[in-house]
Amino acid sequence: MEHNPQPDHRATGPPPTRRHSWRSKFALAMVAALVASFALASPSASQEPPQLVVEPDVAGIGESFLVGNAASDCDTEVSVVVDGLDLWAPDVQPVEGNWAVEFTVPTEDVIAATYEVNATCIVTAPEPGETFQYETAFVTVPPVGQAFVDVPEDHQFHEQITWMADSGIAQGYDDGTFHPDWGVSRQAMAAFLYRLAGSPYGTDPACTADQFEDVPVGHPFCGEIGWMVVEGITDGYEDLTFRPTDIVTRQAASAFIYRLSGAPQGADPQCTAGQFPDVPVEHQFCGEIAWMVDEGTATGYADGTFRPTEQISRQAAAAFLYPLAG
Repeated sequence: MEHNPQPDHRATGPPPTRRHSWRSKFALAMVAALVASFALASPSASQEPPQLVVEPDVAGIGESFLVGNAASDCDTEVSVVVDGLDLWAPDVQPVEGNWAVEFTVPTEDVIAATYEVNATCIVTAPEPGETFQYETAFVTVPPVGQAFVDVPEDHQFHEQITWMADSGIAQGYDDGTFHPDWGVSRQAMAAFLYRLAGSPYGTDPACTADQFEDVPVGHPFCGEIGWMVVEGITDGYEDLTFRPTDIVTRQAASAFIYRLSGAPQGADPQCTAGQFPDVPVEHQFCGEIAWMVDEGTATGYADGTFRPTEQISRQAAAAFLYPLAG
């Protein structure tokens, strides 16, 4: 808000003092309270509708989700409706302008879909009973047996991805997706392998020393990467880096998994025959890749190649790790 410039008292002297009666003071206080109440409860027509928050915004059959406001903006009562799911809360009472209500997705007669969530605030100012609408939000109910909205039951890696989620090895994103085609970083692979091993140092492993030049103590995956070092699963690059945000390659994933399995053919497995046209005998990771193929942990592509330097996707990581479930 702009303020009027103050008079120059040096030139004109101080302004005359104005005295207000108790009635005028009371009237001013009432006006101020009314303005504040109006600002709290009733957005102007030029403003965007207040936002709703749905958390989580993906909920399966029988699962719960919360609906609430993003800012203190309603002073009397809220009515919330989830269209299509027969869920409603007609008289939610805000506390200091804030409110939230919990819903549970019904267990019968529910169609997998995305449903609208609408809410109406009833206010006291400027007139009792006036209302305003919140911006429409959404909640998604995925199909039964489908862990993620982008991994349907007929997905090539549905079983493996569902296993990863159920085992706590990998989770999806807040919008209910898994993004199976996205790449897996080296730090994320470290976390996957650590969890696959049973999280031996707890769900949040401590890290008391820098592991690599680019993995200091404060790094969010320092504990998991440090565990990989101790277990002999990785020793990083020659320049003393780990490059945690690089996308892991198929050959590196093969080496990690081979070592995680106890390096059954020794630290430097021999390779007596080329496994693929692009993985000849002299390939640096021929032994690890050959072991992966023999164990049924990895296969090549339809064209007969393995593509060792190709970046690994989240769905491919699920396929690589699933056979290790036992």
